[in-house]
Amino acid sequence: MDAFLDFYLETLQNVASRKLNKWTEGKSLITGIHVPTFWRFRASYLIYLNGYFIDALSLLRAIFENVLQVVALESGIILKDEVFGTLRVEEAQNLTDEESDKLIRKYTNKSDAKVRSHLIGEKSGLSSIAIKDLKDLVKLLHSSVHKSKLNIVWYYRPWLKGKRSLPIYPEYNEDLASIYINISMFIAWMLSKTFPLMQIHDKEFSFKWHSKYQILDESFKEAIAGFPKRWGRSIEELVAKKFDFGF
Repeated sequence: MDAFLDFYLETLQNVASRKLNKWTEGKSLITGIHVPTFWRFRASYLIYLNGYFIDALSLLRAIFENVLQVVALESGIILKDEVFGTLRVEEAQNLTDEESDKLIRKYTNKSDAKVRSHLIGEKSGLSSIAIKDLKDLVKLLHSSVHKSKLNIVWYYRPWLKGKRSLPIYPEYNEDLASIYINISMFIAWMLSKTFPLMQIHDKEFSFKWHSKYQILDESFKEAIAGFPKRWGRSIEELVAKKFDFGF
């Protein structure tokens, strides 16, 4: 994970060194999504290292959604105007700010649903097993965000049953740490697959960069190939079918 985050930062630094007149609109948007995604991944990892496993997991949900959005943009599933739910001028003319915000949320939710459907849902072309596993993954990430449900399940409920004390400060938990490590690895591999998309032309990044990229990709591939549970196979299927950009 340290190597991945270092390489992520190096990639963004390469892109940031461009002159403004060398940007293209599509690449700008993909990079614009990647920058806050890097911040959130870095924050997630630091929280994990401090023992807040479920709280670290909660940050991975938006990261997963962001990487799907990048793939959807590159694949033409959505257009750039759909990313932020942009209103047409004629739509917004007679609306209050509150009504405009509500309509933007509606458009954004519609776009997000379209992305999920085409990449991990019923229109994705993935196997039924992979679709189910990815749906379960999203549900797990969702439950880590809303009302701290996972914290309640893992800590509060055993305390109520008299099985353990209620920790005030983080305690090491092998199961929760493993959940975070595995899911963060899945998402990191997906993200790394999209790094070359930030290039304006195929050879913009150096030979050294591409060598590092190949090493990182092979490392993720080997680690996930050794993952014993079914989720590993579903992630491999998703990456093979949706993240093959010819790099």
